[in-house]
Amino acid sequence: SQYVSHQHIPTKGARDWKHFVIEDFHYLAVANYFNDATFQLDSEVFVWDSTASQFVSHQLIPTKGALDWEHFVIDDTHY
Repeated sequence: SQYVSHQHIPTKGARDWKHFVIEDFHYLAVANYFNDATFQLDSEVFVWDSTASQFVSHQLIPTKGALDWEHFVIDDTHY
């Protein structure tokens, strides 16, 4: 079989993507690194919108040269 692109998500020098699930909701987090002018960029968390059948922006997180994302849980709280 052949890979077929489903969705284009714009990034700014993305260095990492992480997929995680919280209570049946699927999320993608992108670590934006550099945009040819600055390292101070928002990285972004997307959530799957089943009605639109695509990931949509959920949260912007101020970062500086982000390289990695990690999802973890402590005492049933997701970080």
